[in-house]
Amino acid sequence: MYRVIKPTGYGTNVSVENMETHASVMIGGTTRNVMGILREAGFTEDEIDAGNEWNLEIDQDTAKKLVALAMTMKKPIRDQRKKPTEDKPTGKVGVDIDAFDLIYGI
Repeated sequence: MYRVIKPTGYGTNVSVENMETHASVMIGGTTRNVMGILREAGFTEDEIDAGNEWNLEIDQDTAKKLVALAMTMKKPIRDQRKKPTEDKPTGKVGVDIDAFDLIYGI
């Protein structure tokens, strides 16, 4: 058995909780998609008013539809471009450089 939980208020988040395992998934705000799925499940407009508190028991199929609306986290696309090769250092190679060389550009 599952239930949909939402505190009172228009800007609050909706979550779906499995009552047996007590696992919950945050879906997000009350969107048209969420309201449409709950209407399909047989809930009336008064029961799913966005300003009221929700504690609605739903079946497994409805819970799967609602959980599919949750934000999925994806890996960012890896940059496949070739990195430019590093330029070889200019100037004296293998020689100790002191402060006068840096100041006068020798």
